[in-house]
Amino acid sequence: MKNFDRVLETVDFNIDMFSNYPNSAWNTQTLEKLRNDKAQILQAQSGQIEFDKMTSSARQWFYSMPAWGTYGT
Repeated sequence: MKNFDRVLETVDFNIDMFSNYPNSAWNTQTLEKLRNDKAQILQAQSGQIEFDKMTSSARQWFYSMPAWGTYGT
């Protein structure tokens, strides 16, 4: 499982990336989800909420894709 600093770095990278995309309903929803995930990750990092109380989308940032998940791509 990844640590908080690495996860926040990845989430910030994605927020920056999607912030540069053209405005669309999909992009707005994606940015909102990313920002909500980041807020929950920061709360968990500071001890305000427990890891298992975060949404599944926020928790998924901590896991790595197994080798079989990208085999052949």
